[in-house]
Amino acid sequence: MNRGRAMLAGLLVLFALPLMAAYGLYYGIGWRGNGDAAVGSLVRPIVALSTITAGDTAHPAMRADVFQGRWTLLQIAADGCQAACRQRLAAGRAVRGLLHVDAARVRQALIVGDNTPGAAVSGLQPDVTVYRTKVEDWQRLFASRHADVPGTIYLIDPEARWMAFYPPSIGADALHRDLKRLLALSGQP
Repeated sequence: MNRGRAMLAGLLVLFALPLMAAYGLYYGIGWRGNGDAAVGSLVRPIVALSTITAGDTAHPAMRADVFQGRWTLLQIAADGCQAACRQRLAAGRAVRGLLHVDAARVRQALIVGDNTPGAAVSGLQPDVTVYRTKVEDWQRLFASRHADVPGTIYLIDPEARWMAFYPPSIGADALHRDLKRLLALSGQP
């Protein structure tokens, strides 16, 4: 009987000690390990996109529902897409290509000012959707969360909510890692 209790106590210690050590490390001294951290900045709480009408009837209407259904990598280029903007769009296209099967779950969009000349957005990749609208409304939204640096890439979820943003200096490999992890965790087809 005594030996049975000793074995039971030993088993309890054997199983409880690692849990207590992990609890102490995590909550006691704040150790979080050196796991892969996301490169993008999360928007907390996430922001539902409001309906914004297009300024030019020749281009798709700017309603929040245009972003529903797929993840969207969004860029703002008030005066048209110059060289740096085109490089970020090319990086986004490369990232989508690296996603293989999940590439269909992600799209790229570019918002330009409603007075932007057509030549400033001509020659863009065919898979980039260009919206002409009042850019100031979008810039005000992003500035409210300190994400208004020119060249920032905004991540919109399939329910048309702004949930994260990436700095202009992000490389395609870091963006790919973040999106790949996000798509795996979201589990949507």
